Amino acid sequence: MKILSKAVPIAAALSVSLLGLLAPLSARADGADVTGAACQPGQGVTVVVDYSLDGTKADVRCAPGASGTVLDAFQKAGFVVTDASGFVTAIDGIDPAVLYGWQGWWALYTSTTSGTASGLPGDAWRMAQVGAMDGPVSTDQAYLFRVFDSWDCMLADSMPGYTDAMDDPSVCVPTPALSDLPRGDVMIPAPPSAAQGSPDAGWAAAWIASQLAATGDVALGGASPDWGLTLDAIFALASSGVGADQLMATAQKVYASGTAYIGPQADVSTAWAKIAKTVLGLEVAGLDPAAFPVEGGTRNLLADLRSVMNADGSFGRSGTDSVFSHPLAMLALARTSGGVPAQATAWMTRQQCTDPSSANQGSYGWSPDCSAPDVDSTAMVVQALRSASVPADDPAIATSEQWLASQQDATGGFSSFGVANANSTGLAAQALQTNTEAAADAAGFIGALQVTCEALGTGDASVAPTDLGAIAYDRAGFDSALTDGLQPGTAAQFLRASVQAVLGLGGPQFASLSVTGMDRGLPVPACEAPEDPSEKPTTPSGTDPTDDTSSAPSAAITAPTGGSVAAPSSAMPMCAVISTLGGVVLLRRWALHQ
Repeated sequence: MKILSKAVPIAAALSVSLLGLLAPLSARADGADVTGAACQPGQGVTVVVDYSLDGTKADVRCAPGASGTVLDAFQKAGFVVTDASGFVTAIDGIDPAVLYGWQGWWALYTSTTSGTASGLPGDAWRMAQVGAMDGPVSTDQAYLFRVFDSWDCMLADSMPGYTDAMDDPSVCVPTPALSDLPRGDVMIPAPPSAAQGSPDAGWAAAWIASQLAATGDVALGGASPDWGLTLDAIFALASSGVGADQLMATAQKVYASGTAYIGPQADVSTAWAKIAKTVLGLEVAGLDPAAFPVEGGTRNLLADLRSVMNADGSFGRSGTDSVFSHPLAMLALARTSGGVPAQATAWMTRQQCTDPSSANQGSYGWSPDCSAPDVDSTAMVVQALRSASVPADDPAIATSEQWLASQQDATGGFSSFGVANANSTGLAAQALQTNTEAAADAAGFIGALQVTCEALGTGDASVAPTDLGAIAYDRAGFDSALTDGLQPGTAAQFLRASVQAVLGLGGPQFASLSVTGMDRGLPVPACEAPEDPSEKPTTPSGTDPTDDTSSAPSAAITAPTGGSVAAPSSAMPMCAVISTLGGVVLLRRWALHQ
C-alpha cells in the first residue's frame, strides 16, 4: 500500500518544498503521451511538464538560450506558471492541491548530477535540490515539473531506507526518461523584409480571399479541401502584405487538418514534401509545426522532416526527391535553430547544370545533365540556397540567376512547358528581386493578365466586378475570361494562377514571408467613374502596413494599374479602393497542389 507521510511535520515538509519546488512524480507507464520536443545541443534549456500521475502525459518544449532562473525557462517556453509566495501552485491552470488535497503538489527534477540549478550534466533525472527561483540556468540542461499526489518520493529522496516501506519505489522514477526525450528545433522568426506587395498584389489577395471565404477558409479541389493550394494561399497573403486575419483563419484550418494532407506517420518517407510545405506554411503563420495536432496527440513535423534525410542529403524514399520539392524542405528547416543540414545544401547544388558549353549552365531542372532545365525549379532553388546562407556570388546562385534572367521574353514573361505564364513568371520575379529591371518587366507581364477596372470597361466584357484582382494563367485564358466570364472551372484555373503570380508583384522572398507586420484587413476592389474627366486617381490613406497590431481596415493601397506605371485613361472607369476586414492568395506546381 502507499505510504503516506502524515507523521512528517507540515513545517518540515514545507521547508523541503521551498528548497525543492519538486515536480510530481508518477508511476512509469508504457505508451506515454509525449508531445513536443527537447532542444537540440546548444539551442537552449529543455523543459518538461508531466500533468499525469503515471507518466502518460508529458509536454516537452525548448526554451531558447540560457535563462536567469528555472521559472524563467518554463515561462520562456510558453508555460503559464502560477507562483504564490515562492511556491509553484499551478502550471497551465492545473493545481495538484486542488486535485489531490493537501498532499498534492508540483515536484521539480533536474538533469544535473548534483540536483542544483547549475552543475555537471547527467544522463538521468535527479530530484532538484533547488527551487524554481534559483539559477542561473545554462543551455543543454533540462528540468521536469511533475504532478505529485503525496510526499512519498520527496521523502524517499531525502531519507535513506524510506523506499523499503514503499510498495513500488519505481513510481519515483520520472518518465519519460531524460535520454528518451524527442529532440526538436526552436523556430526562429523570419528576418524582416523591406519588400511590400504592390497594389496589384493587394487586389489579387482580396480576390483570392473571397474565394477562400466562400469555401470555409480553405481552397477546394472539387468538393474536398485542396490543402496544397490552401497552403499556397497562406504564402500569397504573406507576400501581398494584406489580409493577416484571413491568413490566420486559413492557417488554423491547416493546423486542424490532421493527417488529411501529410498522411500517417508510416508514410513520412513518401509524404515528406507535403510535410515540408505544411511546416513552411505553419512557420509563416507563426504556428508550431513541432506540435501538429493529430488524432490521439501531436506530431513533431520538424522531427519527421529531419528523420527522412538520407546520407547523401536527399530526402525520403528513393525517387521522391526533386529540385522543386527539395527547396521546400530547405526553406522550412532554415527557420529553425538547427538550420539547413549541410548535406541537404550539398545535394541541392549537385543538381545544377555546370557544363560551361551548355546554354543551360546554371539552371536546375529535372535532370542534372543540363537536358531538362526548369524555370520554376531554378527559382525555388535560388531562394532555398539563399535561406541556407549560401553567398550570393557563389556559382550555385550567381549562374542560376544569370540563366533565369536569360529566360525572360520580350513581354516580361517566363515560360514553362513552352508557354509564357503567370505562375512561372511569379516565381522567377520573386527569385530575381535584386534584378530590378527583370522584376519590373515580370510584374508588367503579370499585371496584363489581371482583371482590372480597365478590363471591365473593355467592350462587352463578361468579367464581373467581383472578379477584380483575379489573374489568368496566360493570355489565352485571360481573353477567354473576358468573353465568357469566370465560370466555376475558369475560376479554379484563375485561383491556381493567382496564388503563384502574386509572388512576382513586389513582396518578400520565401525566406522572409511572415504574418508579422501584415495589415489585418484587405482592400475591396471597386471601380467608379470620375465626376470630372480631368480628375486624377488619388491614393487613399490608411494604416501603417508594418503595424501588425492594428485592427483598422487596410486602405493604404493605390488602385492597380495592370502592371503599368501610367495612370489609367480618363475615358475608362477609374479604380477606387474601399477598405474592409477579411481575408487572402499562392504557389502553383501541380505536384504541390495535390
